Amino acid sequence: MPRLAIFFLLAALPLTAVNAELLQLKNGDRVSGEIVGESSQHLVLDHPLLGQLVLNKADLVARSNSSANTINATQTPAPASPVKAAKAVGPGILNKISQRLEVGFSGATGNSRNSDLRLGYQRRSESTQRHSLLKSGYQRETSDGNTQENELFAELTYDWLMPESRWFRFGQGRYDWDDFEEWNSRISVSGGSGYYFIDRAGLRVAGRAGLGLTQTIGGEADELDPEATVGVDANWQINPRQSLEFANNLALQLDQPGELRNLTSLAWLIKLDQFNGIDLKFGINNEYESEPAGTSSTNDFKYNLSLTWQLK
Repeated sequence: MPRLAIFFLLAALPLTAVNAELLQLKNGDRVSGEIVGESSQHLVLDHPLLGQLVLNKADLVARSNSSANTINATQTPAPASPVKAAKAVGPGILNKISQRLEVGFSGATGNSRNSDLRLGYQRRSESTQRHSLLKSGYQRETSDGNTQENELFAELTYDWLMPESRWFRFGQGRYDWDDFEEWNSRISVSGGSGYYFIDRAGLRVAGRAGLGLTQTIGGEADELDPEATVGVDANWQINPRQSLEFANNLALQLDQPGELRNLTSLAWLIKLDQFNGIDLKFGINNEYESEPAGTSSTNDFKYNLSLTWQLK
């Protein structure tokens, strides 16, 4: 069984605007930005990199700005600007939604005719009560008129957060279709508990463990396999122009000890145009199966280069 090493990375402090407020949290982290909303229990901070963040006042040690001395977080300050009225904030307000569309294409003509098409979509949403991540992708590769690869997937991860705790509950579902596997489709569902090892501005590392089921459809036999699942995922905003996304999910079959499936993905995004939201993405994906069906190899390694557009 392969072992996976997790890289714990340190995040640099974000750049602050001229009129930004600096907030210091109980865990030692500091975040800065413009206060755009406030209630008796929460603050809404407009962060230059992460967008709008909802923070509990109980988690603050101090806050300061360019026109006032540092004050205790339990005090109620005057509005930062008389023009912009503070908005009421509830505990379940959605503080960040991001979407992106991915397109990659390559080809060659002459002695050989090759083409490779890759499409993808991702939607991430976060609130003080829940996180969700939807990922999907399609890839097709042809060589001299013959299809070499034709597959798609869709995956949804939903996290239910626990107040004042790094623990959370999660549910996950994934659908795979592959024209070159012994099976036609594969559906996997799982659920369990997770823990945020690191959760700060610009860097988040979470671990997950639970139980699930995988159903294969088509091929020689339809199989339903109970599984134990272990996973880890990380998001690191390296600087205003670069970010890394990593995920690894291990599924151990409970009815056939020793058999396992491991999915690994790594994406490095480089911002090309901050106004139009265009990024260059370099991605690596690998699927390992200890007992692959038919003539398939144990490792299915893929890498790709594509462009992504941030959607509003």
